[in-house]
Amino acid sequence: MKFSVEGADVQITKVVLNWDNRPDATLTDVGTLKSGGQTAATDAPGRKGRLKGATVQYKILGDAPTATLKVWGFD
Repeated sequence: MKFSVEGADVQITKVVLNWDNRPDATLTDVGTLKSGGQTAATDAPGRKGRLKGATVQYKILGDAPTATLKVWGFD
């Protein structure tokens, strides 16, 4: 899975990933994603790990009122 952002630069400070067959994973200080940018892909924990949810703490940088954060999954 990976994250991408559109519409504004976004600083991501904390991400909690909820997996269906593993304990939740917490990522801190992910960094700043530029508009149109994306993070590197991350593998699921285990062979049958499915992402059930993600909680993201973020801050929109600059004067943009909104930004679109996407969570990408791969089969």
